[in-house]
Amino acid sequence: MSDQPPASARPPSGSGRRDSSSLRLPKSLVGCFPGDPAWAWGLLTDREDWSFGDLELPDDVFVDGPGSDREPELEMQMEITGSIDAATQGRPDPRATARSTAMGTRRSGREAGLPAPGSVIDKYRVEGLLGTGGFAAVYRATHLLLRVPVALKLLRPEVIERDPRTADQLCEEARFAALVNHPNVVRVFDVTRTRQLTYIVMEFIDGDSLAATLKRQGPMSAVEVLRIGMDVVNGLRAALAQSLIHRDIKPANILLPKTGGARIVDLGLVHRVQDGGHAESSAAGSLVGTPAYMAPEQAVDPERVDFRADVYALGATLYHAAVGRPPFSSKDMLELVDMHKRATVVPPAEARAGVPAELSRLLLWMLEKDPEARATSYENLLAGMEEALDSIRFRDRFERLVGRDGESH
Repeated sequence: MSDQPPASARPPSGSGRRDSSSLRLPKSLVGCFPGDPAWAWGLLTDREDWSFGDLELPDDVFVDGPGSDREPELEMQMEITGSIDAATQGRPDPRATARSTAMGTRRSGREAGLPAPGSVIDKYRVEGLLGTGGFAAVYRATHLLLRVPVALKLLRPEVIERDPRTADQLCEEARFAALVNHPNVVRVFDVTRTRQLTYIVMEFIDGDSLAATLKRQGPMSAVEVLRIGMDVVNGLRAALAQSLIHRDIKPANILLPKTGGARIVDLGLVHRVQDGGHAESSAAGSLVGTPAYMAPEQAVDPERVDFRADVYALGATLYHAAVGRPPFSSKDMLELVDMHKRATVVPPAEARAGVPAELSRLLLWMLEKDPEARATSYENLLAGMEEALDSIRFRDRFERLVGRDGESH
């Protein structure tokens, strides 16, 4: 069977300007999503349809940074078919993708296959490594045309070689994340996939993760915990408005900008409930999520969870922020999962002196084993957080006033 669509559905031919809704995608922008039709791989045929004019991008996807005095080690090669239009007198035709050779930089202070500071990926110059994990590395980069900072989440080359489906998952993560436009969710601007490179372009947040902050300074005050919690709930509520369940809320996936507030990041395990109850996920597997913060029902069936699984994970995250450790800990992953199912949570007020009773009760509510016993909605949860915050602030003010009055006598 041909992949060609019926004639009525194909982009119209001709030299006049086409309606933007009927344009075929440029070849360099197609192929990230397996569901895209094969006929979309065609190039634009009219120069006037190309919005970038005579823009020329760097020839190399990876190039050595400034000051290099040695030949870089060749770690990967990528060929992307390009074309030269005679009318451009030898200049690369902007309608075609560049013919590039991806050159890995020297292995000095970095891992093989990952770019070094100063490397250029498409129109992004890598400035430095922000963090790295088993599947991807995140870099601070500069958009060379807009001259603004961005974050690049780049899949490790060996991960793609081992399991090409991880590239599909990263593309789906970008597609889901782009649906959410909210100040408490890190924005995703773009995604690129080639045979060798797959990366997401995200909003750059100048700050640390909650995980790094807790490791550096230890437990937080009740007011700080509640403020972070309310920001995350607002972000999760915006995601739920797009039928998205995060499924991996944890300290490492909450960023704390220096300007204040909290941002949710990493929708790599997101679960989308579509019309009719059909579930669509950006990752699949027998165990989906991070066991230290995972809701009991998510360990049983990750494809049937609803927003209350995120409520539980946020409760475990805020417990960690208030007490200094997660509700349960074990080196055995299966034992840890079982503890979330069966073990009793030590009340935060008992686990750490000074945790207010209001916060302790709120976190225990979020950590109920039975989803039906947790908050019935994010509005319900926000109301509980606001009530706890108001009560704690009132008592703090009262105690300060009483303390001052006592000193004056």
